[in-house]
Amino acid sequence: TIQRDGFAVLDQVIGAAELSAMQQAFDSLIHQYEANFNPEHINENELGTLRCIISLDKAFLPLAAVQPVMEIAQELLGDYLYYSFNGFYTSSKFTHPTTLFHRDVPLFTPEVMLSLNLLYCIDDTTAENGATWFVPGSHLLRNRPSDDYIEKHKVQVTMKAGSVLFFNSLTYHASGINHNGAQRRCIANVVDSAGRYRDWE
Repeated sequence: TIQRDGFAVLDQVIGAAELSAMQQAFDSLIHQYEANFNPEHINENELGTLRCIISLDKAFLPLAAVQPVMEIAQELLGDYLYYSFNGFYTSSKFTHPTTLFHRDVPLFTPEVMLSLNLLYCIDDTTAENGATWFVPGSHLLRNRPSDDYIEKHKVQVTMKAGSVLFFNSLTYHASGINHNGAQRRCIANVVDSAGRYRDWE
């Protein structure tokens, strides 16, 4: 469960028609991105990243109202706010900067979950095309675990297209490396607790 391991998967909650539309829109945006891509003029942290993708094509708008996702966010966080919908894709052309293990919030609050990460899978994710790695239970660790600990305990989570991966923003994770060049497109969103952040300020 997400409380124990720090992550969980909700299988195939995006409909086939909506998923197909998102795949086509994503491909078009990648083509535009790479046609104008100049590695000399772009921060390496932006490789494979399409910021606020939900604003770039209406095909992605249904992601703001996936009912099972909304219900889980409400259950875990209470009142919540969407933070962003950013498109990410792995490629054999470059190594995505998120392949290093990291957590997404600096504030350590094991007593209460302040934010939740969502990863909407637009393609099947596999070990070959860069599925995400996690360190189970690391959301409960105050400090970053050692490299030896990470290597011993890490697990790679593979999913079917249309599935959503939930994880506590404190959970250490890393993007996998795309070894075969097959599509691995996803959209990441952060859901913040509307009330809890105010309580901790």
